[in-house]
Amino acid sequence: MSAAVHNLSPLSIVESKTNPRKHFDEAYIARLTDSIKKVGILQPLVVRPKGDGYELVAGHCRLRAAKAALVKMVPVSVRELTDVEALEVQLFENLHRADLHPLEEAAGYRALMAKPHKYTAARIAESTGRSVKYIYDRVKLLELTKEAQQLFLDDRITAGHAILLARLSAKDQERAIGGESRFGEIGGLFSPEHRIDWDGEGDPPRKPVSVRGLEGWIDQHVRFDRTKIEPVLFPETAAAVETSTKVIAITHEYRVQPEAKDAKERTYGPMSWERADGKEQSKACEFSVLGVISVGTGRGHAFDVCVNKDKCKTHWSKEMAAKARAAKQREKGGAKPAKPAGKPSWQIEEEKRKAKAAAWEKVVPAVLDAFAAAVAKAPTKATGLLARIILDKLYIGRGAKDADKLIPLGATAEDFVRHVALQILSSDIHDTWSGPANVPKLGKAFGIDVAAIVKAATPKVPAAKKGAKKGTPGVCRECGCTDDNCDGCVERTGGPCSWVEKDLCSACVPPGAESDKPAKKRKAS
Repeated sequence: MSAAVHNLSPLSIVESKTNPRKHFDEAYIARLTDSIKKVGILQPLVVRPKGDGYELVAGHCRLRAAKAALVKMVPVSVRELTDVEALEVQLFENLHRADLHPLEEAAGYRALMAKPHKYTAARIAESTGRSVKYIYDRVKLLELTKEAQQLFLDDRITAGHAILLARLSAKDQERAIGGESRFGEIGGLFSPEHRIDWDGEGDPPRKPVSVRGLEGWIDQHVRFDRTKIEPVLFPETAAAVETSTKVIAITHEYRVQPEAKDAKERTYGPMSWERADGKEQSKACEFSVLGVISVGTGRGHAFDVCVNKDKCKTHWSKEMAAKARAAKQREKGGAKPAKPAGKPSWQIEEEKRKAKAAAWEKVVPAVLDAFAAAVAKAPTKATGLLARIILDKLYIGRGAKDADKLIPLGATAEDFVRHVALQILSSDIHDTWSGPANVPKLGKAFGIDVAAIVKAATPKVPAAKKGAKKGTPGVCRECGCTDDNCDGCVERTGGPCSWVEKDLCSACVPPGAESDKPAKKRKAS
């Protein structure tokens, strides 16, 4: 390699296309231009012969500043360099520049690794004085999505954030970055706290969480893919998975985020596995398999675990003993079938509500006719009952068509008031949820005996079954239905009944009336 110093015209020098630096600070170029005008270029540029001219190897900022200063000649060191040697000089010279962006550094490393140079990460590390992991992380930055790269170039995230993102798939990077919407998913990269003071103008401000905070989010929300283990990051896990015959997913977490689950593979929680590699006060056993932490603390690490609760006395002796005692207790009880559990209280209440709603629906026409007659005669004073109902509700609800037929919208104010009042009352009457409780109270205001109307309009119940004694538990004193047969109640009310009293089912309690005895659960059939 020979070197000589010459003075060349800036116009005879072309910039190298392999220069790792792609972004130039215009303010720095301007300051350098002023300096060259005053004192000239103190450090020669490095060039190599190229065709009829010269190719710039090092000193791109100085050359640009020299051209801006309109100098006629610049000092250069001419060297005979191969493409690989030129790239090395460019890369190593730029490594000493504080303003070299990590993405530009990564591009230089990748160029050395590509053909025809074929540098290994270890060789680059040795030449630059860096660690192999450092070189790996830098090159990995080139796998950032366009959005992530732009955030990095704009200094909105640090190199630490960028490295963590680059280790994720493009889809997971997108999830981690999140959307721009104020109320949308913000992912794990940006903190939601800054949105509180957002005024809604333009894009919401986005402040990144700490590097440790992003790493914690990744641990909890991104499942570790053991089919794509990176040996530089997880050398021991990669080696263990390669040599193991059975590998399972484990976690220290009691709850796994939905997006970190795998529908095709079980993730064993902390209550389902025991460490079995002889480390950290654990004991080895013949049933151990390799467990890889797929989610949460320690994500990516692997060690032997035992999940065999049926055979391993080393790790699951207590569980096996409890299981044996339970089996012995079942044998001791003989072949007597276990008593079926009764219906849960919520189911009993729901069945009761449905039965009452079905019964009420059958008497709605009769109740509505009575209210129509009362409304037709009621006074229409501003302080009267009809006006109060209208002011109370001020909306037209269910049953509007029925009300239209019963009291048509007339031409007078009185007709209008009556019509709207019935529309509102009709909504309450048709409401099978609150109607049975509220309509009888409204009826009293109009002098209507709703309970009597209900009784008269309710279909007659069939006679009690032959041989059934009234007062017998499990047999309804009105319709004769039993625990295992309430077909008649289903036919009458549209749903199964439940016990209100020991000998009275819910289907036989008149709507609007309540039993004076506490409700009891019906036995399971």
